[in-house]
Amino acid sequence: MHCDGELTEGEDVDDELRIIDLAHKTGLTEYEARILDHIQQATELYEQLYEEDPEDEGLDTTTWAEHQNGLTMLLMWRVVRRDYPDGWGTGSEELGEEGEEGEH
Repeated sequence: MHCDGELTEGEDVDDELRIIDLAHKTGLTEYEARILDHIQQATELYEQLYEEDPEDEGLDTTTWAEHQNGLTMLLMWRVVRRDYPDGWGTGSEELGEEGEEGEH
């Protein structure tokens, strides 16, 4: 999907409805939901690689899951900061004027 909301070649209405539903359930924008959807699709593809050859030492599903979780958390934090900017802002207000955390 383009940023203007129009479907790009290869996308269909079912994909778009899945993204809208994901955005609604998670509080993500549609663009963020599209990112999450791609992360989920990449994870499914990586798992298929593992299923095809579980002995492949180059496939580390634990590390993949850790990074997938980290990327998902980055999107989650966007929702939390957007919904609660006073309580969960960028963190820069925690630094104070000295520029070092904890030196107040």
